[in-house]
Amino acid sequence: CPFRALLMRNGRQIYLGSFMTAEAAALAYARARAAEGSGCEEGVAARHEEGGKGEEGEEQEEDVEEGGGDGRGPGPPQPPAERSPVAKNCAAADALQQARAEGLQLELSDNATGFKGVYRI
Repeated sequence: CPFRALLMRNGRQIYLGSFMTAEAAALAYARARAAEGSGCEEGVAARHEEGGKGEEGEEQEEDVEEGGGDGRGPGPPQPPAERSPVAKNCAAADALQQARAEGLQLELSDNATGFKGVYRI
């Protein structure tokens, strides 16, 4: 996965997961920021600091990309190296659509990825 989402809290970096697209990583960052605002930050921080994968983690992101949304399940796993640019573009569009559905704003940045809290690995 070429992108990582990180959140700064009390001078420490909180790892939110690795993702196939910058948009998916930005969605994880936006969800974590929204959880902070709702008073749920202790649960988000504890989940990620313990090394467990939260709802924004890599495994769920892959399930979303491979699931197709048609109710048939995730389908066969596909190694990241074999994902086409079209699949990545679809995953990016899905992340943007999901952000809108959740009422989240992906925070833009002037860094290489274009999103705050998102970095290339």
